[in-house]
Amino acid sequence: MGYLLAALLGGFFVFNSQATPQRAERAIEKVLVKQFSGATVDAEVEGKKGRDVLKGRFRRVKLSLSNFNLEGAGLGVQAVPSAKSLGRIGRFEMSLRDFAFGGARVGTLDMGFDSATFDWKALKNQSELKLVSCGPGTARASVGAAALEPLLKARLKDVQDMKLSIASGNRVRVSGTRPAPVINVPVSFEVAGRLEVRNGREIWLADPTATMGGMALAAPLTKAALGSVNPLYVFDPENKSPFAIQITELKTGAGSVEIATNLTFKPVKP
Repeated sequence: MGYLLAALLGGFFVFNSQATPQRAERAIEKVLVKQFSGATVDAEVEGKKGRDVLKGRFRRVKLSLSNFNLEGAGLGVQAVPSAKSLGRIGRFEMSLRDFAFGGARVGTLDMGFDSATFDWKALKNQSELKLVSCGPGTARASVGAAALEPLLKARLKDVQDMKLSIASGNRVRVSGTRPAPVINVPVSFEVAGRLEVRNGREIWLADPTATMGGMALAAPLTKAALGSVNPLYVFDPENKSPFAIQITELKTGAGSVEIATNLTFKPVKP
C-alpha cells in the first residue's frame, strides 16, 4: 500500500516545464497498472501545471483502483517532524474495489484526507510517504462474510468446515464441526453473537451463545469453548500507524459488515 500511495501522490512526477496534472494522471496510471497486473486504474489530479506539479503541490488527487492484490502489503506511511522540501495536497481520496488483502477479498474501501503536507524529496526519490501534517480523515469499508472467515478461523482453530453467516442487527453466526470433549469425535458446533465496538478501535463478539452436538452450552462452557476469541479484531494493535483510529459506525446487512472510522493524524514533535 505504501508503494501505491507514493505513486499516487507524486513519487513518479519528474517532468519538464510542461508538467501538467493530466500528465501526472497518466504517469500514475502507468505505474500502478504495471505494479498491479490486471487492475483497473483511474487517477484524477487537480492543480496548477508547471512548477506546482514539479514541487509536489496539488489541489486534489483521487485514485480509483479495482480487481487487484495487496497481499503482504502494509500502509507504509510514517509521520516525521519536518522536511526541507514540503509537498502539499489539499484533498486526497482513494476508492478501492474488489481487492485481495489478508487472505481474502475485500469489497470496498473509501478513504479521504484533507490538507496534507509531506516530504517531497523522500516521496520523489525513495517512494516513501512521510507526512509532516495532515487534516482529519475518514474511511469506510465493506467486508463480506467470506473475507471475515479467515479472521474467525484464526481464533477458533479447531473448528472445521467453518461457515459464517451475517444478519441485520450486527448479528453473526458461525457453524462447523468441532471435536467433542473426552471422546474427541467431531460434532456439529455453532456460535452466535452480536458484533460490538469497544475501546474505540476494537471489534468484539458480544453476548455469545453456543451449541455443540445440537445441545446448548451453559455460559461458563460457552466461554471456555470460545477461549480468546475476543477481541475479534483490533485496528493498529501496536500503535504504529501515524493515525489514531476511532470506529464511528459498525453495521451489518446483505451478508457484509460495514465499518466507518475517523482518522486523526498524530504529529511528531520536533
